Amino acid sequence: MKRFIHLLALVLAVLAVLSSCGRTATFVVDREGYRDPKSGAIYHHVSHFHATAYDPDSLVGVYRSPGGSLTSFYRVEAMDGVLTDGNYEIYVSDGVTLPSFSDMPLAGAALCVPGMTAGATMPVLFSFDSAAAERLRDALSNGVSFLSSRVLATATVGYDLIFTHTDLPLAYQLVYREYDSEILVYEPLTADGQVPDLYPGIRGEKLNDAEAVFHFGTQLIYDSDARVCYPIEKLTAEDS
Repeated sequence: MKRFIHLLALVLAVLAVLSSCGRTATFVVDREGYRDPKSGAIYHHVSHFHATAYDPDSLVGVYRSPGGSLTSFYRVEAMDGVLTDGNYEIYVSDGVTLPSFSDMPLAGAALCVPGMTAGATMPVLFSFDSAAAERLRDALSNGVSFLSSRVLATATVGYDLIFTHTDLPLAYQLVYREYDSEILVYEPLTADGQVPDLYPGIRGEKLNDAEAVFHFGTQLIYDSDARVCYPIEKLTAEDS
């Protein structure tokens, strides 16, 4: 009888493994994304969003790299076509649109040690409640900004600034950066050779016969999705 019980337990274990394999898929790399061969969906990594939670039992599939490392993909609750991995990174299938930062309802925000994932236990340096997070987002929306490709400086200190969604297990990530030297942005002069009036309250001066240079201080907040920088010294243009 004992031998029969052991045999039955072994059979059940094998069936459980087979059943698990039947529910999950082995993902493959396709068009710079991950393709689920069962559904045909291709999932693309989104760097500026993170999941704040996931159910370990919601495993959809796995990807094994040529080097042998394994990435597991899980469903994100209440979000069709959106997956996350064990590091809370977000992957979306073709045609799926995530909430925009400007429109998502905010539960709060936190300034965190860089490199930490939104769903893990993070060393939080400063927390914002919902109202404060809204004010900070409004300041960014109404403040002076410039395209990140125009920055000629090297960041020395950086922190993650994470805004969490009220209703979804989702967070939007900005980056706070500090620089040793001043952030300089270069722009062409106007047709009549004057410094263009582009950045309210930001000091600009003629550099040569073709360019003007603007001085943005040493601190900014960076949005990798919009590729836009917001200087801390002038978060709003109201006092310019």
